[in-house]
Amino acid sequence: MKKLNKRIVQRALEEFVENHKDGTAFVSIETGGDGRRRAEKEKKMIKGINGLLLIRDAIVTMAAEIYQYGWDADFCKKYLREKMYRYIEYYGSFDIQHLTESEAISLGFHRWDDTLWLIPLWMLPFLEKDQWVFCIGGEFKKIGDVDNDNRSGMLAYGIIPNPD
Repeated sequence: MKKLNKRIVQRALEEFVENHKDGTAFVSIETGGDGRRRAEKEKKMIKGINGLLLIRDAIVTMAAEIYQYGWDADFCKKYLREKMYRYIEYYGSFDIQHLTESEAISLGFHRWDDTLWLIPLWMLPFLEKDQWVFCIGGEFKKIGDVDNDNRSGMLAYGIIPNPD
């Protein structure tokens, strides 16, 4: 596996942020090998599950920063709120109706029964509000109408993912 130098990674991240206004991004990554540098253009579409994975990683990073840096409560609340609004504006909303079981697992869904997989709380602000989900009580609701009550980070609502 080739190692990436910090300057190159920073440039790739800056390009990602600049180009990622519509849910897709094209990132250039320069790699080195055998003492010579060569540039390889990699185009990656960041949308759907990949966009949600990026968001989840960013949320985990925010939590780690808050814990590690020991910021005061007011600053933490402001920091989280601003970052979440920025992510919501930047990434928009996602449709989770066509996820496969392996995608649901990688995003942190938990199996409730043989068919229903519960939605992680962190994902709620990023979901399309007009998509239908199942409640553990048996009824259907639109995402925009569900509450954020959770147990162990899971909503009482979920989807039935497609088999792999």
